[in-house]
Amino acid sequence: MESLPVELRQIILSELDPFSFQNTISTSRTWNEISRDTVVLRRQLNKLPLENRSRADLQVHGLELLINAQQQAVSDLLLDAEIEVRPRGGSHDMLESKIAISSDQLKVVTLEDRLLTLYSIQQHQNRRIYRVLARRRLNDIRSPTKSGPVLRNAPSCVFELALAKDSNMVAVALDRSIQIYDMTRGDEPPLATYVAAAGGHFITGLDFQCHDAALRLRLNKMGTVLYLGNTHQVEAAGSAEFMDWKDCKGLEVTMLDSTSVRILGSSREDTTNPAGLRLLNRVGRGWKFVAQRSAMSYCIGWISDDAISQSRRDPRGVEAEMVLDLSCTNSSVDGMTAEGVAYWAEHPSGGAQTYPHFCLSPDRTLLVVTEETDDPSCEGGLTSRVFAWRILLPEGVDRERRSADKEANLKVNRVPIYIGEMAGRVLACCCQQRRTQGGTRYEISLTTSTASVEFLVRTRAVR
Repeated sequence: MESLPVELRQIILSELDPFSFQNTISTSRTWNEISRDTVVLRRQLNKLPLENRSRADLQVHGLELLINAQQQAVSDLLLDAEIEVRPRGGSHDMLESKIAISSDQLKVVTLEDRLLTLYSIQQHQNRRIYRVLARRRLNDIRSPTKSGPVLRNAPSCVFELALAKDSNMVAVALDRSIQIYDMTRGDEPPLATYVAAAGGHFITGLDFQCHDAALRLRLNKMGTVLYLGNTHQVEAAGSAEFMDWKDCKGLEVTMLDSTSVRILGSSREDTTNPAGLRLLNRVGRGWKFVAQRSAMSYCIGWISDDAISQSRRDPRGVEAEMVLDLSCTNSSVDGMTAEGVAYWAEHPSGGAQTYPHFCLSPDRTLLVVTEETDDPSCEGGLTSRVFAWRILLPEGVDRERRSADKEANLKVNRVPIYIGEMAGRVLACCCQQRRTQGGTRYEISLTTSTASVEFLVRTRAVR
């Protein structure tokens, strides 16, 4: 290839898909220098998910601005990502009918025959080692001493479990009733409530969030989410514990109802109700969140504390701002790697029936979305597919990229790359990151009802 004429190599670069193009120009300085041609860069940028106005203005920009736009696209679309899959142990070797894992994947709780069992998890030579930490009987209609709304227990009952990350709290839900247990204090009665805000629907999933200070409830009404907890409790320093929930009666407080939230668009017709809303982190006097905006897009939004407080009592609903639109598909071209992996041909479904799970990298630059879809051919009848969006560049670099983008008038819509998939229902998903000499390595740990793996996503340093 090095003996080919420059003109021929430029033709080859022009025909490559965006992922192969980036891999090729990274192999040597010669290929990189050859790629710095206005014709080559315009053809490559035209294959990216540019905004319509940017596509129309593409032909008027000079070489320097085209180079800046291409480098921006590499970072925004993770075109330089290298993906590796590592197994983290086999399927769970416990026969319990219900299981929940903490978000850091260091603890697991099971429910079998009215008995809650809490385990610690240690990884040793690709094997899991479980150690029993505590056991408690379920507070149901067969309990000799009942406290609060009790749970009925029958073979047909479908329980939902959640395990706190920084404490030994376990939440159990059935229909519209919820109980929270302190597994380390067996003599402490569980907190219990009947969720009237569910409005006739029942709970199909729950998990602890906001430093264990809030419970996120997923209802069987597609896309509807409730947050239980106390806003003052959420803002408290450190992580919430059982006594915090007891003192502020957090289970009795509906912090947020997603059906009352409206995401403002460019017009009244573009205003939507979010589905599958999940709070991410505090920003100013409010919360940043991620949600499904339509059948073909997710979004990052922001809702103020005042709006959250009003959502509980204002029948007209409250407004939230859209910070970043995250399209599920690239309408211009399907990106194919040399190995045939279609990073852009595979895209999120974006429907409420996919029950998405979200996790954010510690530096808040990478958003990971895991969607569950029905698949009768695999174990458990479900397949969990993993996608990732770059939602923010490292501090400082993001400001420079936005400035260059404004000057060049070339804007790239952010679409996700396909990371991989696993059989089974999602139990836990978390994302860690490590700075390396050449860039950043994201470690996405995914545990499903059938197995546990780690996806390593390596990206080069942003220039």
